[in-house]
Amino acid sequence: MVDTSWYWVSQLEDKKGNMRAFVVLGLMLCASNILSQDLLRFNEVKKLPPEINTDYADEIQPVFSTDSSDMYFVRYMEPENIGGEWDQDIWESSHDENWVWEKAHNVETLNNKENNGVFGLSKDGQTIYLLDAYLKKKKATEKGVAIANKKGDHWEHRTQTVEIENFHLSGSHYGFHINEAEDHIVISDSGKGTYGAEDLYVTVKDENGNWHEPINMGPTINSSGYEISPFLSINADTLYFSSDRDGGYGMADIYFSVRLDDSWTNWSQPINLGSGINTDGFDAYFIKSDNDVYWSSDRDSTLDLYHAKVTYPLMQPDEFYVTNADDWSTHESGDGKIYIEGLRKEYEYDYLEFKLNGETQKIDNFTTDAEGNAILENMEVGEYTDFVAVVGKQNIPSADKAEVNKPEPPVVEPPKPDMLEEIVYFDLNSSYLQRDGKKTLNKLVKELKSKEKYEIVIVAHTDKRATDDYNKWLSERRMNRVKDYLVSKGISSNIISGDYKGENDPIHDCEDCDEEKHQENRRATIQVKF
Repeated sequence: MVDTSWYWVSQLEDKKGNMRAFVVLGLMLCASNILSQDLLRFNEVKKLPPEINTDYADEIQPVFSTDSSDMYFVRYMEPENIGGEWDQDIWESSHDENWVWEKAHNVETLNNKENNGVFGLSKDGQTIYLLDAYLKKKKATEKGVAIANKKGDHWEHRTQTVEIENFHLSGSHYGFHINEAEDHIVISDSGKGTYGAEDLYVTVKDENGNWHEPINMGPTINSSGYEISPFLSINADTLYFSSDRDGGYGMADIYFSVRLDDSWTNWSQPINLGSGINTDGFDAYFIKSDNDVYWSSDRDSTLDLYHAKVTYPLMQPDEFYVTNADDWSTHESGDGKIYIEGLRKEYEYDYLEFKLNGETQKIDNFTTDAEGNAILENMEVGEYTDFVAVVGKQNIPSADKAEVNKPEPPVVEPPKPDMLEEIVYFDLNSSYLQRDGKKTLNKLVKELKSKEKYEIVIVAHTDKRATDDYNKWLSERRMNRVKDYLVSKGISSNIISGDYKGENDPIHDCEDCDEEKHQENRRATIQVKF
């Protein structure tokens, strides 16, 4: 049986009124009663610096070297990409011992005018795993997996295609992840036979180096929505991924699930990583490297890379850690009772731990009330003053009990009209989406997730300044920018059409428009017909 980890994140108020993000570990395995000793606790979520993140491009899919000092990632809508801003390229950066990042640079030997991507590095750092965008034209549609080797300090131009038994990408959306041992590749693909828009599959490498036919990970992992950006833990027993399944916080949330046996189809119910990590936007491409986690989020306009550090308090394998004195408070009521505030009432606890004369004491004669407080009775007030922890033996609630971190059920909204219309606005001489524009599109996409059939028409405009030809060109770029953003959020390009009007059909047809009227003319209208 594998060594199994189970993590989730919660935000609760501490005694000073601050919001704390913490992670709880636990899983009941009837066959083995084995728990991993890893217990994650996140510190403050931070956005990586401008050396990594740009204000105009999207940064996604981080991959790290074994020593965690070098990071490769993908950048989209970057003018310096080999194929221009509509291309996606692989970029690289490193940090020193003080976590000062160098300015990211384009890995030119691995990029061409196709959409390039990286999803893994070998332990020795001499092999890199890539989206196979290096095929000759007659095989250009047969994208899959490729590898490149390092020669000195540089990656070789020549790549090798990785052959996977009976595998052909059949959808327009796909992604890959290879685990640390380099013997499992998890694939996201939107092709035929999926449970939803995009499913997760796994291919296993045998002792002869052959990659077997991919296996669908089944309906517990895969939903009627999409599952993307997979990441396997070191022991290949915990799967992290992003999904737009029902009950999430936003357009895409990061979840995790535990493999319950040696197969790849028997998984625990996916758990949302919570509001400390996920937002009301798009959160994906989660990865753990050493004592750090990274992921991509559009919580601040464009998709950027974020980081949080984790710590590892070690526990005995037969114990279930909940919290420590830094997160909870105690008080004496004056009636001979001690109250420990803030316990999670969803769980049953075996005992509390206190320090008495420097030695840990276990107390099991306590009750809990409806507010989640532990009440200790028949004790001399002040006898135990150093509260250490709440401990239980794997008392995880079953699926029919309340789930930690389960978001509130969605608000039932009135019926929608047969057509929706949204407008996004642009800066002067710019086709880049503003933050408000992305929020508008994110809200639209979230609403469309509940719809089965619709068509989208995008019509883009400019103000009346500059030449007709320039304005026609600029409005076409604005139309494509909106379309590409919708596609990046999971909307099929097949249902999107558009037109670019330049300075024609303005809202304000004036010769001497003020800036406010010019702004209203610089727009793209998105009409959704059901």
